[in-house]
Amino acid sequence: MSLSALQGQECESAKPEKLPTLRQFLKLKGKQKLPNRFTVFLIWLPGKFPNFTLQTEAFRFQVVKDSPLYPILKSAIDEMMDEECTIALEITDREACKVKIHASNEKGAWESIGETGLKFNQG
Repeated sequence: MSLSALQGQECESAKPEKLPTLRQFLKLKGKQKLPNRFTVFLIWLPGKFPNFTLQTEAFRFQVVKDSPLYPILKSAIDEMMDEECTIALEITDREACKVKIHASNEKGAWESIGETGLKFNQG
């Protein structure tokens, strides 16, 4: 196919798949055995919304402004970028949708996505 074949073609942009929240993910999985930890690959910083969103390959988890985790996460982001590492979420209570945050063994680099996004690239 040549470049000229693209001339005048029109198509609709694909919408990115929105991952379920942790609560939705747990409801979908029911009693299934899950991995111990989920690596965070995408972080949405406060901007349009006043919370952090941590996104794994399976679900997203929001850290709201009044959470005790909020100021800790806010200060840890610069350190994660400098050390080229990420974090992992361990589901500790399925009923209450609670997670524990751990340092991850994954190494890589963070890149900015627009004004409020950070994407972790392994390697």
